[in-house]
Amino acid sequence: MSKVKTTKKDAGRATSITLLILDESGSMASMAPTVVATHQRILKKILDEQRSMPDLKQLVSVWTFEGNHILERIPLREAAADMLTLEFQPLGNTPLYDAIGTAAGRVEGYLSNAQTPTDVRVSVAVLTDGYENASRSFTRDEIKRLVHRLRDSGWEFSYYGADHDVERIAMELNFNDHLHIQKDASGMAHFAQHYEAKEVQSKMDFLKKMYPNN
Repeated sequence: MSKVKTTKKDAGRATSITLLILDESGSMASMAPTVVATHQRILKKILDEQRSMPDLKQLVSVWTFEGNHILERIPLREAAADMLTLEFQPLGNTPLYDAIGTAAGRVEGYLSNAQTPTDVRVSVAVLTDGYENASRSFTRDEIKRLVHRLRDSGWEFSYYGADHDVERIAMELNFNDHLHIQKDASGMAHFAQHYEAKEVQSKMDFLKKMYPNN
C-alpha cells in the first residue's frame, strides 16, 4: 500500500488520489469546450463525494500534454471549488509516454517523501484521441514497466481514447482497463459516466477495506 503525508487532523484517515492526464494536442481542438465541461463535471462529483464520504480525504492533480509541454494544471492537493477552472488550449503533438511518466512520477515522488503516512489509493485516468508521437524522455517499454510496478503497489490505471486502437494501447501499457469513446459530446459524456461509476465503486470498496466495522 502506498503512503501519503497527513496532518494531525487527517491521522488515520484514508486518502484517495485522483490523477487526470488530458491530451491537449492540436487534434483535440474541436473538443476543447467539451473537455473543460467534462473536467468540471468530474471535479463537481469529487466535491460531492467529499460530503458523502467524510472518512475519505480526496486529493486531485490534473495534467495536460501537447508538443513539448507537459503541465500540471492543478497541483496535487485536496479537492476544492477553485479546481473547476481548467486552462485547455489544444496545440502540437502527442507526447503520451512522457505525460504518463512525468505525472505518475510526480505523484510517486510526493508519496515517497511523506513524513506521516496513512493508507491511500491512487487512480490514474488518461484521455487521448491519438497515438504517441512526440515523447523524448520515456519509451513505451519504460511506461509499461512503470505502470506494472505501480499497479503492483495498488495503483489503478484507466485509458480512455478516441480515433485509435484504444484496446491495443491500453494492453501495451499494462493499464487495468480501457474504454473507446466517440470524439463528440456524447462520447465525452460516456467517458464521464463510466469513469465516475467506476471511481465511486472503487472508493467505496477502499473505505470498506479501511474501515470494516463501519
